[in-house]
Amino acid sequence: MSQVKAVKRTLGNMRHQVYDLQEQLKYCSALGPLLREMHRMGYNGIGVRTVRKLEEAGFGSLEALRGVGVEELVGLG
Repeated sequence: MSQVKAVKRTLGNMRHQVYDLQEQLKYCSALGPLLREMHRMGYNGIGVRTVRKLEEAGFGSLEALRGVGVEELVGLG
């Protein structure tokens, strides 16, 4: 019986690791770390579509976003 519990525990750990990996891959972008941190801070309206919109607008790095004002970002959607 203890082997079954050990296997279930291991599979549970693997499941959590897979979910973590999926979350990391979802934000696979140069802007991903910034947006993940903003999500952790409580900005829940920022997600994958936001990353894609910023990339389509030509913002491919954190450096490119530094000089952008709030109005311009809101204008992008």
